[in-house]
Parts: sequence; C-alpha cells; structure tokens
Amino acid sequence: MRRTFLTLTITLALLAACSAGTDTNAGSSSSTRPTVSLEQLQADAEAGNRDAQYNLGAAYQDGDGAEKDLTKAREWLGKAADQGHTLAQFNLGVMYYQAEGVAKDDKKAFEYFQKASDAENPRAQFNLGIMYYHGEYVAQDFSKAMDLFQNAAFQGMPDAAFNMGVMFVKGEGKKKNDVMAAAWFRVAQDLGDQKAPEALETMKKDAPNDVKGEIEAAYQDLTNRIVKSPDL
Repeated sequence: MRRTFLTLTITLALLAACSAGTDTNAGSSSSTRPTVSLEQLQADAEAGNRDAQYNLGAAYQDGDGAEKDLTKAREWLGKAADQGHTLAQFNLGVMYYQAEGVAKDDKKAFEYFQKASDAENPRAQFNLGIMYYHGEYVAQDFSKAMDLFQNAAFQGMPDAAFNMGVMFVKGEGKKKNDVMAAAWFRVAQDLGDQKAPEALETMKKDAPNDVKGEIEAAYQDLTNRIVKSPDL
C-alpha cells in the first residue's frame, strides 16, 4: 500500500461531562445531571460526599447551575480528586493543562491524568497519550502513547481509534502496518470520528485486493474487543 500522509489529533479530549452524576469507578453507572438544588449540593459536598464535591466543582467550572467561579471549581474538584474521583481528577488535569483559572502546570496536569488513567478513564488515557506523543513534561515515547490510545480506543473513544490508525501509517510506536491502520480507521469511523471516513477511503483505494481480507479480519478482531465506557 502506498504511504498516505495523515495528521495526528493534537488537541486534548473534551472535558468530562460537567455536573454529571456519580463516579462510575465507584460502582455506579449514573451519568445524569443531579437534580438537587445548589444549596443541597453544597451541604452534601461539605459533608464529604465526593460525588457532590465533583458536581459542585463542575457546576462552578462550567457555570451551569452556579455562577462560574474557577477558584471554587478548583477547590471542590480538588476535594473530590483527593478522594479518588476520576472525573474530578480528569477535569483538574484539563484545568492545569489549559491554564483554566490556574497557572499552566504540565506536571500537575500529567499527575492528575495519570491518576484517572490508572482508574481506566478513557479521556485521561487519551490526554496522557497526547502528552507522551508530544513529549510534554515527560520524554517523548511513541510506544507509551500508542498503548494509552489503544486502551482508550478499546473503551470506545473515537479520537483514540483514529490516532491508532495514524500511528500505524507512520510507523510510530510499532512497525508501520497499513492493514492495522485501515482496520483502526474503520473502527474510528464506526465510533463516529469525523476524520476517519476520508482516511479509510484513501487506505482502501490504495489496498491491493489480496490484503482486503486481512483488513476485514483485523477490523473484526478490534471490534470484538471494544467495550464502551460510561465515562465518554
């Protein structure tokens, strides 16, 4: 297959759903907006409920249900993160990476993303992969970036699946493999990535007939391994 130029996604994933319900890693599957009043949320947060602390911090961060206040957002997200709330850890990582209400601090961003990534949060895994890919705070490491993108992709993250295809095209992290690249682009397309259809079409046009069966087999194998995360 002829080498095709593609561009790696270079932006961080979007914020975790602000004001979402509870941390799915605590055993709950809720991802809906809490219906309690701001006053009740404040009381629950002050009583030490980490979901309430996250929801209160996210409300202040997003300005949804409360007047936007990034100082208060940082305070309450920090309390939730200290109790292991992975969405709070992710949001804090984004705040420090983007200098949102705090001084830009890639070290703290990395540490918060790492904590949430260790708890299998796919957004954090994706962002950590971006930092390894570009060598931000840590030494550039394509192999680690690819591992993180793969973990996020197997949890249903479209951008991560697309990045896997790009890295296989470029031979970054693993040996160049156009069969795996095409298979990952098809997965990314299934997951809704906007860039994947064009990339897939280009790969398919360049593919010899004798490898199309390999692409289909690889695609089926990848698809069977995807279990969508409630944190997306």
